[in-house]
Parts: sequence; C-alpha cells; structure tokens
Amino acid sequence: MKVLLTTEEIQARIEEMAQQIDACYAGQPYTVMALLNGACYFAVDLTRHLKGDFLFDSVLVSSYVDDHTTGKITMRGTPKKPVAGRHVLLVDEVLDTALTLSSIKRHFEEQGAVDVKTAVLVQKERPLHPLAKNFTAEWVGFKMPDRFLIGCGMDYNERYRQLPYIAEMEEADRK
Repeated sequence: MKVLLTTEEIQARIEEMAQQIDACYAGQPYTVMALLNGACYFAVDLTRHLKGDFLFDSVLVSSYVDDHTTGKITMRGTPKKPVAGRHVLLVDEVLDTALTLSSIKRHFEEQGAVDVKTAVLVQKERPLHPLAKNFTAEWVGFKMPDRFLIGCGMDYNERYRQLPYIAEMEEADRK
C-alpha cells in the first residue's frame, strides 16, 4: 500500500473541521449521526474535538459488496432518538458518488430534521451519481483522486478500516 495521508495530517485536519462545525452550531443542540461501519473511526476522532451540545448516534448503511457499489442504499436500524425537530450532522468517511449521503440526508429531512449537514473525511474527485448530482458536503477533510483508498474507516471487504492513515490499495493488499 502507498500512504497518501499520514496520521498527523489527518488529525490536524479533523481538529480544524471540528472548530468549523462548532462555529456553525454555536448555541444549538444537534445530533451527530455516524454512518456505519465506515464512519466509526472518523466520527470518534471528530467528536473528541467538538465542544458543542450534541447527541451522538449512528445508523448502519451499506451500498457496497466487495469492492463495487450495488447502486442501492440499505439502512439497517433507526436512530436511538428521533431526528424530528433537530439539526443533524451526517458523518461519513468518504464521499464517493454521493448516493449514500444524499439518500440518507433526504431520509432524515423527510423524518422532520430541521436541517441536515454533512462532514466527510475524504471526497473523491469523480462524477457524482445522477441521483445526487447537486449534492455538496458542508465539510470535507481532503479531496483525493478517484483511487481505491483504505484506512480511517475505508475498507476492502471489511479489512484495513483500522489503519490510522489513508493509503492507496495496491493489488498485493487484496490477498
């Protein structure tokens, strides 16, 4: 694997993002909603730096099988507390085609959330899915080339999520 971003670079950027998020939500309670499994590492790192009044929650979301997207979003489970009447911050590790984030955002808006904003650690430089063509994340840690990335929650068949850095996966890593 080829390391693209070090642990130190990632943590410094996460701290900056937390400061921006705190400024946005100053004085407002909100819900941080981690999209699992991928967002767990980024969400923990991010929330350790947040100073505001927030609830932490998560939902299990999937759109990939092996190393390719199915084009269908599956959400298992529901938030512990209803999102109706609350500000919601969706947290995900990667914005790939934006299909997942745009679908979940729309779902929580339909559930009555006051607003739904998004924070992603990585946004890949690639075209968005046609159903998400106007989607924009409010906070993006890093814009990266459209390569197969691992680490910081990004995986290959549930492997490599735990890496504290972001690397480009190479053929040897698939074995």
